[in-house]
Amino acid sequence: MEEIEMDIEFFIWITAIPLLVHLAFVHINLGTSVSSFIAKYLYRDDRLAKKLARVAVAGEFVSGTLGTVLTVILAGIWTPLMNVAANILYIPLLIALVGIVFRLPSIGGYWYTLDRGGVINLIFGILMIIGGFLIPFGFRYIFAFINYPVGLESLDPLRGNIFGALMNPLFPPLYILTLGSVLMVGFTVSVPIARSEGYNKSVDNRFVFYGLTATLLFVIGNIWFIYGLSNYSGFIFLNLLSASNPAFYTFLLMWILIITLMEIMVLELRGAVKVNNKMYLAIPIMAMLSMEFSYDYSRFPYFVVTGESGIEATFFLNISISAGLPEIGGVFLAIMSMAVISMVGVYLLIVRRYFEE
Repeated sequence: MEEIEMDIEFFIWITAIPLLVHLAFVHINLGTSVSSFIAKYLYRDDRLAKKLARVAVAGEFVSGTLGTVLTVILAGIWTPLMNVAANILYIPLLIALVGIVFRLPSIGGYWYTLDRGGVINLIFGILMIIGGFLIPFGFRYIFAFINYPVGLESLDPLRGNIFGALMNPLFPPLYILTLGSVLMVGFTVSVPIARSEGYNKSVDNRFVFYGLTATLLFVIGNIWFIYGLSNYSGFIFLNLLSASNPAFYTFLLMWILIITLMEIMVLELRGAVKVNNKMYLAIPIMAMLSMEFSYDYSRFPYFVVTGESGIEATFFLNISISAGLPEIGGVFLAIMSMAVISMVGVYLLIVRRYFEE
């Protein structure tokens, strides 16, 4: 176990890499499903709605695959952390599970009934969106908890207040931040699709406007969340402002990207410029990933932060691990390689096919 404790960063990175990619595709599939619903029922553009829905379905496949990988990693490596979460954050995890139960069948139902439309498709679409946003509603409680463990009374023996955990003051800004982030990515990714030949040309600028509005929500959520960190999680707050911490630079990058994105959207809405489609794909996703990395890495070497200090990540490692780092790394690479191959295959099969129509 000594070798494992010495290489705690190794375990953090093999968790962080699939998490960040998973979050990128979660943002794409949640955001474009909202765009598809708007295109279908607000603008009556069935062809665009179907194209956006296909992107959402592809993103669902990819994020679901990585979600499974993450579940295995968390259960196998961070077993004590999952024990704490399952006992103290039982209600938020149940909400996330309900969201998954709603989301998976409803996105399929929405897709298969798009051509027919009608009440059934409308119901599937509403359940798809509600289920989609219930999932981060549940899981963001975990992130709020590890930033400020409200409800945790004791680790040994494990004891906590499951209802008290719902009162975490960092959760509301974190969830608002997440809503803004998802919609920002979803609407901006939808702009290049809406600009494709044969689509309703007035819709693309509307998606630019929606993207700008979502970005403002993202900014508000960030400011609120940072203020909350300054009050309840000083360790993270100070790391974000310290030039000696890598999180400072990704945090700065996030703000540069967000200001750039807002500027080009305002200029485009005024008719001053025509923004390259690749910028609408790259900038919001890079900003989102920079945000996630900044807030997560600023906790290191702690996994759960308690004000100015915290509980080190080694406390939450599975101490029964007997394999060495080379064996664990090899298994991880094998799993990720198979996951990447399957994800790329599914994504190209569904999305590329539609862009060639």
